[in-house]
Amino acid sequence: MTEPGAELVRFEGLDHGQRFDVLPLTVLTESMAGAVGYDRRRFRPNVVIAGAPDDAELEWAGYGLRIGGALIGVRNRRSRCVMTTFDPDTLEQDPMVLLRVVHSFGGRVALDCWVAEAGVVRAGDRVEVVELPEAAVPPSGNGGDAYPWQRGRAPDR
Repeated sequence: MTEPGAELVRFEGLDHGQRFDVLPLTVLTESMAGAVGYDRRRFRPNVVIAGAPDDAELEWAGYGLRIGGALIGVRNRRSRCVMTTFDPDTLEQDPMVLLRVVHSFGGRVALDCWVAEAGVVRAGDRVEVVELPEAAVPPSGNGGDAYPWQRGRAPDR
């Protein structure tokens, strides 16, 4: 059903984190989804990365992900909520999902991210973990911040 006169409009106000839950992007690796053992859609990722080592995303907070022409900033690992307990197909609730996330992964699965440099991203693009430029800082997000952001630095060689 369409609504006469209804149209999609671009948000033009100041962004204080009110347009998204935590940060605008959630990134998840297939290996982390496999380690948790549940359908990755329960974690509502915007970007899914294949081919990363099993625990790679645990080390990505504070760095950037160069994907195609874009640079994605990684703020921190994402705390999970009760929404992960709902099956994306049936909406049946399984509290064991969140219990597993809390007990096995400290309650945090996937990554809170933002677009540091806009660009085109396509399925199959190579992903490279890089240091973020000094000017790249995450937006404030929504709500309190239990996990302060810290910029990642490559070890001195």
